Amino acid sequence: MKEIKNWKLLELWPKIINFHTNGINLRDEILRRKGIYLKCDFEDFDRSDTEIDWRKVLNYHNFSFDDIELENRLELFFRKSNVGQSETLMIFYRQENIGIELDAQIFFREWEEIFQSTKYNTIILDEKLNLLIEVTRDYRIHSNFIILTNDDPTRSSL
Repeated sequence: MKEIKNWKLLELWPKIINFHTNGINLRDEILRRKGIYLKCDFEDFDRSDTEIDWRKVLNYHNFSFDDIELENRLELFFRKSNVGQSETLMIFYRQENIGIELDAQIFFREWEEIFQSTKYNTIILDEKLNLLIEVTRDYRIHSNFIILTNDDPTRSSL
């Protein structure tokens, strides 16, 4: 068993449904089977670079969550989006080569700490492997479904 040093993983440990020690290989295999392409030229030092080649993904959406007004309401946006219907989510920790399956409700409540613990460098999948989120170190969320909409009444000041 891999020694866990990540503070959030240690905190979540009793709540983790499944734990994968070779998480990045698992993630890459899942994405390959789903026809999601990873970029061959991913630059780890470029904060805005994505691992997923979003140009080849249908229904691509992205937004910056580096806004205090938005940060205060992002839990609501996750819950109201398609991912809000998910029971569990797979969250991949690239730095640690770990994948976890976690109750989606925990993710919705603790999204900010989870993002911090991944060093803002993660890919998240729903249990049906249809919904895809990538968080990049420039504080952007990329997804294949709408999380934040312009016509959302709770978004009036954004």
